Amino acid sequence: MKYLWAALITLWLLAAVYLYANYVIFNKAFGKVGLKKAPIADKKDGYERVNVFAADEIVLTAKLFTPENGDGAKSVVLCHGYRSNGEADFEEEIRIYESLGYNILLIEQRCHGKSGGDITTLGLTESFDVVYW
Repeated sequence: MKYLWAALITLWLLAAVYLYANYVIFNKAFGKVGLKKAPIADKKDGYERVNVFAADEIVLTAKLFTPENGDGAKSVVLCHGYRSNGEADFEEEIRIYESLGYNILLIEQRCHGKSGGDITTLGLTESFDVVYW
């Protein structure tokens, strides 16, 4: 039993070191860039398109839903899965959050939807992209 605990602690430490190393490598590769908001596009279909620049200067887009019955105090950020989109992943959740008066930011990950990028890194850079929102 003590070997099982030692193995679990070792795996946890290795995972922590791996994640930290990826964070450091990402910041060295792309550097720290000031957060710049791209202009907000038009409002249509109940949402407005919002853009930000990622650390590597790729334009990321999202849909911002602001329900009429909301006071703007509650917000939720939704991130879709690999090779998907937010409407497909969160169709029911969007309706629920809207009925409760939440602002909803539906992110389009890099290389998906209208966001820029040629490749997806299966979460390595995408996890850092979320910080810019």
